[in-house]
Amino acid sequence: MKFPFFLTLLSSLLFVAFCVPASLFARSGSGYPDTLCNLRGVVNVSVANLHREADFESPMETQTLLGMPVRIRSKARWYQVETLDGYVAWVHRAVVVPMDSLAFARWEEAQKIVVTAPFAQVLSAKSPDSLPVGDLTAGCILRLTGQDEGFYQVSYPDGRRGYVPVAQADPLDRWLAGRRPTVENLIRTAGSLMGVPYLWAGTSARGVDCSGLIQYAALLNGIVLPRNASQQARIGQRVPCFRDSAGRLFASPAAADSLRRYPLLARPTGDFLRAALANPAGFCGLRVDTALLQRGDLLLFGRTAAGGRAEGIAHIGIYLGRGRYLHSQGFVHVSSLLPGQPGFDAMNHARFLGATRIQSPDGSIQVPTLANFLR
Repeated sequence: MKFPFFLTLLSSLLFVAFCVPASLFARSGSGYPDTLCNLRGVVNVSVANLHREADFESPMETQTLLGMPVRIRSKARWYQVETLDGYVAWVHRAVVVPMDSLAFARWEEAQKIVVTAPFAQVLSAKSPDSLPVGDLTAGCILRLTGQDEGFYQVSYPDGRRGYVPVAQADPLDRWLAGRRPTVENLIRTAGSLMGVPYLWAGTSARGVDCSGLIQYAALLNGIVLPRNASQQARIGQRVPCFRDSAGRLFASPAAADSLRRYPLLARPTGDFLRAALANPAGFCGLRVDTALLQRGDLLLFGRTAAGGRAEGIAHIGIYLGRGRYLHSQGFVHVSSLLPGQPGFDAMNHARFLGATRIQSPDGSIQVPTLANFLR
């Protein structure tokens, strides 16, 4: 009788070991059981901070705004979420409202407003002197439940209610229909943050990092760009903006370096060889040439590809013309690529890697629109 019991016990242990998901026994960084899931959720605070790990002491990775949908991939005291741009990070459960498919469908179908003022508040009554329910920043989205006496009546994803002055927001559908994602609008929106402090992983008017500035400007023009500078660098087409002493243009220092080391393979022409032999030491001395750059091109800075290493994009800005570019470094401001110009930034000049053009010939930017994610 003991032998069958032993087999039963052994088979039970094997079932637990191999058939029960390990995530049921995993523990999040907060010490709470962590369970894999596939829920939808909606951000419930003006700006939600997303971290690398499930811990407030973990570095912040990115931010997302009130009313933005997320996909909850794992949940405990902290949620591992995926944002609109595909970024995966951890956020405390207090700032996201999880929803089943029915509740999320109702949220999607509901009328909403989007905040257009840089900063605003949800008020507890239809009076500017009333106590706030919560704070807002441009791009925040709330459910619209009514309009009266110059105020939108709104509700949060968790059901809290209040009022937003009509002058500080627009109905979401009308706002989306009016978006024109051109580089000029991108520049105008990014420029509205002039002087805003640099914030690592910041993507709102309260503070932005370099790629966060560009992503924020894109979002307020109705399009969704990737989060990081290295990802934004892969949008569009590289623009030649380096010239060697022979007058040839290159899209990157790495391309020029390859040509210097293998001239016969790269350009086996008589003119090329004569120029190289006439000035072998300075033939590949590169200088920045902005002749082909256009307003709205994204300027890339970082580590040059060499010795088998890939190019490392560490910083990004928006080109304004005449050598000037807008970027977030310390704070949002304008610098210059060209020595002798006001605002010349020697450090960024030394690590300039090139530019990418994200606009199409008609001036628009061909990337996913925010409407695709919100409807």
